[in-house]
Amino acid sequence: MVTAAAGLNTERGDQLTVSCMPFDRSWAEQMGNEMAAEKNRQKILYYGLAAAAILVLLIIGALIIYRRKREAEKVIEYSEGARPTVDDFLEAEEGGAPITEEEREKERIVEQIKAQIKQQPEKAAELLKTWLGEDQR
Repeated sequence: MVTAAAGLNTERGDQLTVSCMPFDRSWAEQMGNEMAAEKNRQKILYYGLAAAAILVLLIIGALIIYRRKREAEKVIEYSEGARPTVDDFLEAEEGGAPITEEEREKERIVEQIKAQIKQQPEKAAELLKTWLGEDQR
């Protein structure tokens, strides 16, 4: 069949020889190696991006925690310090102007009343109930 297809003529001395030869697969192997190298580069790129994203998230989380801690420390520092008195507030409102002796006496009485309420809250509640009851009569 091959002889007829090729137009060989045995009378002329044409011959057909069949032999086995391996195919040249070097190009296919080279392409396979290049594709595998490209896949490895893509994996490295993906892992690098994932690591960078995790690192950024960790840094943002650390900054948020640091800021909250700093704000909490400020609140604690303020609450542990000397508490301002009525005199301090009045002086701040008046621009630091001195207050009269009568105003100081009123403030002192207010401070004493607050102290008594803190020491005996039950008696203070009874007194308030009595005053409210008198207003309703």
